[in-house]
Amino acid sequence: ILPNLDDYQAAASKMTDLSLIRDSKVPASPPIEIVGEEPSHEWCYYFEKADLARQLGNWDEVIRLGEEIFSQGKVARIPTEWLPFLEAYLRRGLTSQADTILEFMKKDQPEKYQNSICYTLKRIRKDLSVDQELLNKYVAMNLCK
Repeated sequence: ILPNLDDYQAAASKMTDLSLIRDSKVPASPPIEIVGEEPSHEWCYYFEKADLARQLGNWDEVIRLGEEIFSQGKVARIPTEWLPFLEAYLRRGLTSQADTILEFMKKDQPEKYQNSICYTLKRIRKDLSVDQELLNKYVAMNLCK
């Protein structure tokens, strides 16, 4: 099962086609008279932008968004929403930031998010271009089996 998805969502995800995701340099501008003004950029905006950048492998953009949310004091609604940022920081070897995110994720219910953390770490470790020694350390540190 994918992290952060219940069984129903995981089953539905098999019907998705990730190749349909487009990285448009010019964001869509729906008619204001129908959808209204764009709301202020809160956590959800940054998370969705970061998750899209993660899917596209744009780690520098994920990190830029992460730095922006940290500077504004924004926090995740649920701990697993930190995962795109954790991945980007580890892929770039930014362990201090990765450690901060892991602290946020484990703050209240560390065991609840263990599977999501381990799934992410093991998935990153499959990419041999990423520092394997560093990832092995994080896998061990987080007691991933």
